[in-house]
Amino acid sequence: MAQGDPAGWESLGTNDPTRYKAQFRLDRYQGAGKVKQNVRVITNRSNGNYDVYETNFGASDRLIYSYNASNDKTTIENKGLYEQIFTGNNSQQKTNLDKSTKESTLKLAENNVSGGANSQSSKDLQKLKGLTGYKSSATRSQSTAGSDPENPDASGAGDDGSVPKEFTTEDQQKTDELLRGLQGAIQSKSRGVGDYKNEKYPLTLDTSTQDTIQFTMLEHAPRKTGTSDFANGNFFGDRNRDDVKSRGATITLPIQPSITDSNTVNWTGQSITALDAMTGIAAASVISSGGTGVAAALDGGAQLLQNKAANDSMKSALALGYVSTNKNFLTKTTGAIQNPNLELLFDSPSLRQFSFTFVMSAREDKESQAIRRIIRFFKQGMSVQRASTGLFLKSPNTFDIKYKYKSNDHPYLNKIKECALINFSVDYTPAGNYSTYDDGAMTLYALSMQFQELDPIYNDDYDKFGKESIGY
Repeated sequence: MAQGDPAGWESLGTNDPTRYKAQFRLDRYQGAGKVKQNVRVITNRSNGNYDVYETNFGASDRLIYSYNASNDKTTIENKGLYEQIFTGNNSQQKTNLDKSTKESTLKLAENNVSGGANSQSSKDLQKLKGLTGYKSSATRSQSTAGSDPENPDASGAGDDGSVPKEFTTEDQQKTDELLRGLQGAIQSKSRGVGDYKNEKYPLTLDTSTQDTIQFTMLEHAPRKTGTSDFANGNFFGDRNRDDVKSRGATITLPIQPSITDSNTVNWTGQSITALDAMTGIAAASVISSGGTGVAAALDGGAQLLQNKAANDSMKSALALGYVSTNKNFLTKTTGAIQNPNLELLFDSPSLRQFSFTFVMSAREDKESQAIRRIIRFFKQGMSVQRASTGLFLKSPNTFDIKYKYKSNDHPYLNKIKECALINFSVDYTPAGNYSTYDDGAMTLYALSMQFQELDPIYNDDYDKFGKESIGY
């Protein structure tokens, strides 16, 4: 952060010097409950536009709404999130967030003026001050935009749930420090994702007119732990990724003939007998009601055995099942079993796999070299990395896979989450015979790859896309 810049705001870097980001912590209503939500704002000091994202430390940020300064219009990108964070009891949060962002944007623009009144930066500032949405903020930016993040009331935000800017607790800071130390000990000595170059096959592939599939190498991003949402059982945030630094080269290939996906969820048949249920109720009662709850559960079982409407055989069989340590004793002596109350119950999510096969035949020397580099890209990219010390091994790089329709995301094919390449094989003689060109390059290669997504598909993941999209 440059001297004099608003507290809490930092530049996105030299690749995009006009854009800055800041973190805020807001209230979010889910059903009848209220939780804390981390929100990231990315603003452009040149034109005054900004975007507001839901974030939990990283990779899967979801755009909530965008502000266009030229027409003073807000566009809601995710209605569900917007309503949970910025409507009803939280309606004031948007007012305060917009106010704070605009004042900070003006301050950033003022701090970056250079070259006199006729410079572009000076013209941008004057234009920004004249925009409808920024006129009222222009008179306050000098005095409030650089306020101390420890005193959010100074910028119009306070304990009323508006926009406290500092969301990191002391526990979180300690956790971050520990993880930073560990990251330093496991720095990889391998080739980084930025050391590869973009490649395509065939070399004549025209991405503006042809449908393609793209594989972008990513530096594996572990999840970030955090104390900010422990009360709701959320011990891990999203993947701790800086997209600018962690995205590497892209391989572009023609879409293969067979395109399939399969979404699965694990359900299993589960049973519970009356006696098991009685034990479970007693255990739950210990938590909710202490000893009185256990007594009530046991009393219920006693009433069942004393039920006058039940015949003696039923009571005897139930008693045998209760006291016997051998579950087959009741069946052997009576020919009956306890009712298992069998039911299909949800067990766990699953991780999808995707398989691709590409056959490549070079038509010129440059294409042979491209094929060789593509094979190296996948082979080395999926390999386990050794850390700078012998104590650790680092995860291989991962991959972002996208189907493209004339340079845009394909509107009629599925999306794929970040994947690990778990199997990569090359058949150097797919035609069944050894055949090379004069320089030794194989005349034909067959590449087979198997990817697996890092994270399961959840219902709310589909909220990232419009209602007409296939989604995942």
